[in-house]
Amino acid sequence: MRFKRIIGLLCVICFIISSSGCSLNFFSVESLMKPPTQPGENGEVQKAFLKLMGDKNIQLKAPQNGEYQTAFILRDLNGDSSDEAIVFYTDSSVDATVRMSLLECVNDTWVICADIKGSGNGVQDVSFSDYDEDGSFEIFVGWSLFDSKSTKIVSVYGVALGKNGIYEMNTLGNEYYSMKSFIDVNGDNKKDLVLIYLDDTGETQRSFFRCFSVTDNNSFVKFSEIELSSNISSVSKIQTDTVTVNNKKSTRVFIDCLKTDNTLFTEFLYWDSMIISLVNGLEAADTTTTRNSKVFCRDIDGDGLIEIPANTKLCGDPNALTVKKEDGLYIFTMLKWSNVFGDKSEGNVHTVFNPIDMYLYRVVRIDEVTVKYDSQNRALSFRVWDEQEQMIKDVLFTIYYNSNDEPQPRAIKPLYSSASGDKFYFELTDFGISFGVTEEGIKSSFIFI
Repeated sequence: MRFKRIIGLLCVICFIISSSGCSLNFFSVESLMKPPTQPGENGEVQKAFLKLMGDKNIQLKAPQNGEYQTAFILRDLNGDSSDEAIVFYTDSSVDATVRMSLLECVNDTWVICADIKGSGNGVQDVSFSDYDEDGSFEIFVGWSLFDSKSTKIVSVYGVALGKNGIYEMNTLGNEYYSMKSFIDVNGDNKKDLVLIYLDDTGETQRSFFRCFSVTDNNSFVKFSEIELSSNISSVSKIQTDTVTVNNKKSTRVFIDCLKTDNTLFTEFLYWDSMIISLVNGLEAADTTTTRNSKVFCRDIDGDGLIEIPANTKLCGDPNALTVKKEDGLYIFTMLKWSNVFGDKSEGNVHTVFNPIDMYLYRVVRIDEVTVKYDSQNRALSFRVWDEQEQMIKDVLFTIYYNSNDEPQPRAIKPLYSSASGDKFYFELTDFGISFGVTEEGIKSSFIFI
């Protein structure tokens, strides 16, 4: 009986292994066998690469973010109308550092042109750009560092024809960064590599915004740098637009930064063509643009230019502006959207922010209007504020959130439906109509984020 049980257990194990399609290793994930072959052209490159690697203990490493998220990337890097291949991998018999190989197909056979040791144990992302317009692409690789979750390294590689007629890779530069982007900072119609680096190696943190380009002689150079607020805990978003000042175009850069978990502010920079450098366009941005809501900069007035939000006074009882829910505390705020350098649109825009249902509503008569939120009905009512009596009075209109298709009362009309199924409705009162509110005005003032 015991023998039969052992035989039965072995059969179950064999069935699991055969059904899973994977090999089971009871020792170490890093010692797994070589990965399954990929289909198509990538598969042919993989077969060739693994054959060239011989008995090395290869584990493929795919980039975690960006456009390219496979360990094998096929791209024409040198303008010869045929693809080269870039491969990211580790050799666990040596160490955990990711390596990068460049392969070229010569006489129908894949050969390794270059093999470079990377700067981390993971690949963040990969980008390509022919900055110097020499017909060959530069390769930008973001590396994850072994001992840091926030700081990374970007390496820039150039592809050049070697003496033996085979293309090779050269390291043009390495830079630390916390967040990176590609932006045409100086208006020359070429996207520059922009790095934000939160340097915490000293006694106090310092934050930098740095701009790099590749020159005609294949050099990687920093052409502008500016120091940002030391109060940045992380960067959420970078946006740009372009304005014309004195008949010259200027790039504007908006950097939405987290100060604390629930506090956001915006650093604003612009390119000054007179001094050929970036300029910090706001003093004490970490104070003047602060809002306790995660609302990013945006073109709020539809003029094609970006404005910056900041907290301002919302009329009414402060207790009515805070809503407690099981997952936390929500604060309804009034945001003032300000113009900055080069934005000549008239006036400032004010919006109420609903942090529960995630929308902005543009308010015109800000000294006469306040809000109350009904958690049970998930409704935000806009009401008259009597400054003299310091009282909240009549309801002007109410915006409801409803995520299903249940029939609505006649007085409630459709307002907005999102692609993900969020549905909003509104109800306009007779008092609201006499106050000057219109259905068209409600619809045009609603901004879902």
